[in-house]
Amino acid sequence: MSALQKQAIGLLSELSDDELEFIIQMITKFMSPAAAADKETAEGHKYKLGMFQGLEWCSPDFDLDEDNGEIAKLFEGIA
Repeated sequence: MSALQKQAIGLLSELSDDELEFIIQMITKFMSPAAAADKETAEGHKYKLGMFQGLEWCSPDFDLDEDNGEIAKLFEGIA
């Protein structure tokens, strides 16, 4: 085991379960798609990349761009 791996284990051993779950989620997000596909979470839930692809998240008559003008006004001074 490398010194870097030992350091990581030392730091991780001091974290709570919630903090560890967050770290695991972040690591999984930054892994390559092939490496992250078909993994199990700490709770044993199985997931696959793209498993929600194609699902409708909004009603069909909802206009996502309806409030763009108002949002632009809120952020017009920020640049």
